[in-house]
Amino acid sequence: MSANRERIVRKQMYFSAVEWAGIVRRMRTIGSRNFSQFARDALLSVNIIVSHKEANNRALISALGRIGNNLNQIARQVNTDQVVTLSIVHRCLELMEEIYQLIREDMEERSGYGQGLETDPSEPTRSG
Repeated sequence: MSANRERIVRKQMYFSAVEWAGIVRRMRTIGSRNFSQFARDALLSVNIIVSHKEANNRALISALGRIGNNLNQIARQVNTDQVVTLSIVHRCLELMEEIYQLIREDMEERSGYGQGLETDPSEPTRSG
């Protein structure tokens, strides 16, 4: 590999004969002769359709409901007393952080983020 090479990550793919014929047909249609450039353009410009996995969200919904109730109680107190203290602001920030953490964990669990990653994406690979 050239020391001046801009693209340092290499990925390999396998296609069936039918899949490859479809790719070649698409490349001819747009006048592309270079598969690497065609694949880069296709992967970087396509709109990805996200499939939402059905999951049992009862625990998440329950936890978010509890936090929402706490925030509502704080808001009611602030509206009644017309006073916002530093401790109230800190408690609200703690609850918001808890919401963020719960949602992040749920999203990671659904997407499998962090599971099965072979290498750091910033690390160059020779194949894969």
